[in-house]
Amino acid sequence: MGCRAMVRREGNKAKNIEIERAGIIKMSEERTKKTERNSLDYPIPKIRVSPSKISLGAYATYEGDFIIENMGAGMLEGRIFSDSDALILPFEEFSGNRVVVHYIINLDGYKIGDYLNWRVIIFSNGGEKVVDFKIEVTAPAIITKDGATISSMEQFLDYVKEQPIAARQLFTQQDFMLWLFNSGFRNMDLYDAFAADPNKERAVDNFLILNG
Repeated sequence: MGCRAMVRREGNKAKNIEIERAGIIKMSEERTKKTERNSLDYPIPKIRVSPSKISLGAYATYEGDFIIENMGAGMLEGRIFSDSDALILPFEEFSGNRVVVHYIINLDGYKIGDYLNWRVIIFSNGGEKVVDFKIEVTAPAIITKDGATISSMEQFLDYVKEQPIAARQLFTQQDFMLWLFNSGFRNMDLYDAFAADPNKERAVDNFLILNG
């Protein structure tokens, strides 16, 4: 996707969000006037979002949640938008006093080291809120059972030296194979051959010699 096309699409999305915002503000103003006439018939919701700021490092895809709650009276309802097509939301309209929003971040097309600032905008009859996302596109990594992080071949070599038995077990697991693939490893056929070797110590040694 070209940069100009991406900028144009993001610009169109921002315009659409402003149009939706204007419509919801008008609806909210009309409801407020009715509320002032009869507060018993129109209880006033009050929106709260948690967390309202999300910072993360991710590669390829990432999934998470935030919660929209009504801290006032009545029923909270509204609309929700993302200002990036790569920050995917499960719905555009919501109604309820506790709504869990499960989002998916798709980082295809972004480079390791990119820093992204995106927003989710929420318009409701209980107010307007924004969830700020700060995202760093990181290298793919494995978190081992003992808490070690491996995101490079050098770190795997260190892990082999420090935890040789655990490293040999990790070497044949699907997580390790997927990490190699996502990292752009070019000799997957040779990895498959080494992983099939019943002598795991020899397999890991040969693999490290190949990538030395």
